[in-house]
Amino acid sequence: IIAGGHGGGGSEVYGPVYIFQRNGTDWLEQCKFISSDFSFGHAISISADYAVVGAPDEDNDDEVRSGAAHVYKRNGTSWTEQPRLIAPDAAALDCFGSSASISGDCIIVGAPYDDDDANFQSKNVGSVYVFKRFGSGFRQQAKLSASDGTHDDHFGNSLSSDGDYVII
Repeated sequence: IIAGGHGGGGSEVYGPVYIFQRNGTDWLEQCKFISSDFSFGHAISISADYAVVGAPDEDNDDEVRSGAAHVYKRNGTSWTEQPRLIAPDAAALDCFGSSASISGDCIIVGAPYDDDDANFQSKNVGSVYVFKRFGSGFRQQAKLSASDGTHDDHFGNSLSSDGDYVII
């Protein structure tokens, strides 16, 4: 089980995100992830030895609230953070990491405020990024968008994946 929460009270550490492991009929806390980004844990997903944690309000370089997805890999009972995922075409206010799902070797991440539509006139159309595991890391494999996307659709606000299928 992976569960997210919110920090607060003026603290500079947010999240946290907890991983629980079943032991018979009991669920035991295995680890806790924390971050300095207040949106850390907005989206969470786990599959086998990998977990992904969305932080849609995280800043990247000069791009305010472009967002990120943090990836963790399990080795025995410990989890280590892998290189975080960001959209290769990240722009301010895209909120990449608003939704996230991991299934097998693929991580799917939503950016519901992405404005990268075909006619460049609509705002907040949204998009979804597909990352595939290659060796020890993940690389972008595709960028998905709605064929009939329009203003304020927020495509990618919610999603799930299973094997070769993604529902958005």
